Amino acid sequence: MRAQGQEQLVFVTVENFPPYAWLQNEEPTGIDVEIIQQLSERSGLPISIELLPTKRVIFMTKTGEADAAFAAFKTPGRETIAHFADTPLHYSTYQIFVRKGDDFPFSNIDDLKGKIIGKNRGFHISEEFSQAETDKLIEVVEVGQMEQSIQMLNR
Repeated sequence: MRAQGQEQLVFVTVENFPPYAWLQNEEPTGIDVEIIQQLSERSGLPISIELLPTKRVIFMTKTGEADAAFAAFKTPGRETIAHFADTPLHYSTYQIFVRKGDDFPFSNIDDLKGKIIGKNRGFHISEEFSQAETDKLIEVVEVGQMEQSIQMLNR
């Protein structure tokens, strides 16, 4: 374990994920960042927080380069490389956005068949969503920032 004999624990999380974590004036900020900073203060354990692309967060967690990660969605694959707290820092709700006039009924994954979906790179929506992508029932375009999905939608 990296934490033993170490001056500062390294916590990593996904970059550009407001309101949970993002850089402001080159400093990590956001709701989740504040929770981890409070954890550091209350426990007396010095913690540094790095905001990184999702794949780098997972890699550093897997290799032990990071002592902990937060805002990493729990998936069966990730459960093989990390322990997850019983109480999450936050819950996420996903929304589907369409251009005005292109509305369609949506109540389950079957309603997305044949659609092109933009999603943030490395984000896990659900097992059902991942299976629909694998089965090529939906086309998923991964983007680095949510704004890119909106730009794609406008085009």
